[in-house]
Amino acid sequence: MPAIEKRDQPDYTQKYNTSKYKNEEQDMTFIGRGIELQKFDQLWNTSRAQFMILYGRRRVGKTALLAHWIQTRKPRALYWVVTSDTALAQLRSFSQAVYTFGRPNIAIPENVTFGSWDHAWEYVVRLAEQERIAVFIDEFTYLLETTPAIA
Repeated sequence: MPAIEKRDQPDYTQKYNTSKYKNEEQDMTFIGRGIELQKFDQLWNTSRAQFMILYGRRRVGKTALLAHWIQTRKPRALYWVVTSDTALAQLRSFSQAVYTFGRPNIAIPENVTFGSWDHAWEYVVRLAEQERIAVFIDEFTYLLETTPAIA
């Protein structure tokens, strides 16, 4: 993939209200994040499935940046935040999020859980075969702590 030249990047310096993500009453201006947003666009616009890890120090705007990309590009996207919980509770939470994402008009009982992470990912693959989707997992390190094999 060719390098992204700074002069070629679109201007993504827009105000974005992050209050619903951080319980703050302020706007965030994205300055100097054009390269990251352009990378998201490149990955989204490829014809193949893509995997990307976005990492960095806490409280630098990673979640807000992803939320901004989702809001402005409007992809069909599942955004799931991992909690510091048991492995079963995490699988149940993801299962319910994925199932609801795939069947938004059908209510599911709270105890519905895929039998394994493999089954959950197989369902995600089936959804992706029907239409292009983006799956974002925030706080992935919590999942690694309880289920190291997920990596």
